[in-house]
Amino acid sequence: MSIFPEFIIKPFRPYLRAILGVQGSASLANTVLYSMYRESLLSCERNRDPKRLLKYGFRAYSQHDEDGMIYEIFDRIGVSNRTFLEFGVGDGTENNTLYLLLAGWRGLWIDGNDTNAASINPQFSSFIQSDKLTFLNRFVSRDSINEIIEKGREGLPGEIDLLSIDIDGNDYWVWEALSQVQPRVVVVEYNAVFRPPHRGSCRLRRTLCVGRHKLLRSKPEGARIARLTKGLRSRWLFTFGHKCLFRQA
Repeated sequence: MSIFPEFIIKPFRPYLRAILGVQGSASLANTVLYSMYRESLLSCERNRDPKRLLKYGFRAYSQHDEDGMIYEIFDRIGVSNRTFLEFGVGDGTENNTLYLLLAGWRGLWIDGNDTNAASINPQFSSFIQSDKLTFLNRFVSRDSINEIIEKGREGLPGEIDLLSIDIDGNDYWVWEALSQVQPRVVVVEYNAVFRPPHRGSCRLRRTLCVGRHKLLRSKPEGARIARLTKGLRSRWLFTFGHKCLFRQA
């Protein structure tokens, strides 16, 4: 057993596996291919514009380059109170707010998977005990989200700097119902298969599926960009991977 928590080791695991030759070839290949793809995008004249976020992206604990882009956004617009809310955080070692937590932010995590909860509670006990982090082992729905936040906010202000949503299906419906907090910046997963002007969204799920199985992108699941932006007062929208970044007006 390592003397270091999993969230410290995880960013280096693909490289360690490659060096040690333990299931390393696939991990290293994915890392190299992603790096090549990113460099090809940055070579485009449009993406060399210093105002664009792509060049600032990096991955510490996020799924893709969200960590760097989020950091750059707040470097430009400033922070209000360095607070976040994220639901669908997995086991805590790969999400959009761990990097901010380690940088001194505070906030609320929500995840309904019992296995994830069993990982988060011991690994992040120091943050939880110091009131930097509140964790709730709850499934969220359109009907329950505001009640869950109200019970677990513990000093979380009405206005927060960042909201991140990744719950594989009901993202749009939960965001639409959310009223307990007013985020300045929102990160939400979307279905990249259905591009504007397609405004559909997956049907509201009344049943919960345990686990964080990623839906096949060929299926009509997840929110569409046009649906997410309908009626939204936003200063700008930026998309990358299967994530949208909004800055609220």
